[in-house]
Amino acid sequence: MIKNVIFDVGKVLVDYYPDIYMESLGLSEEERKAVNEAMFGNPLWAMADAGAYPAEEFLPRFIAQKPEYEEQIKNAYEHLGAIIQLYPYVIEWMEDLRSRGLHLFVLSNYPEFLYEKTKPRMAFLPYLDGAIFSAFEKDVKPHESIYRLLLDRYGLAAAECVFIDDREENVQGANKAGIHGILFEGYESANRQLLELL
Repeated sequence: MIKNVIFDVGKVLVDYYPDIYMESLGLSEEERKAVNEAMFGNPLWAMADAGAYPAEEFLPRFIAQKPEYEEQIKNAYEHLGAIIQLYPYVIEWMEDLRSRGLHLFVLSNYPEFLYEKTKPRMAFLPYLDGAIFSAFEKDVKPHESIYRLLLDRYGLAAAECVFIDDREENVQGANKAGIHGILFEGYESANRQLLELL
């Protein structure tokens, strides 16, 4: 019996598209390419997900990748709160699931600095019974250990959980931990698959 639903955040609960964000800042195509190479598309971003360094160290490290674009990198970093937008279906979805007696959780690869800047836009947080953001745990999906961390921390049975993520490898990671997985390809499809499991 399914009792718990675990959500990824980016591209499941919120819109997350760095290129669109950088364009909204007025960066030229050349500047967007440089900032992407220094930040979003740089291996440092995955290291930020994993909490490899203290949060305050990442901006200097991003700048060091493309020092000639320091101003643009600082601008992109300082306004990161605007990089996510809550999808319109999220709150209604969570309210419906809670009305069915389900417990809701989040398990997301997420840098600490990004969490601090985007937290005010995460209107879904009050609906959760628990959350794990990777940087704070120094572990990331699809490592089986981070799924087990969530299960252990909140006393959940894997067979009673469903995990929804937009990346196949993360769904497979959940499966290895004994959790039912749904590959998110849109709200309608994911909700239909979820309701079929209840």
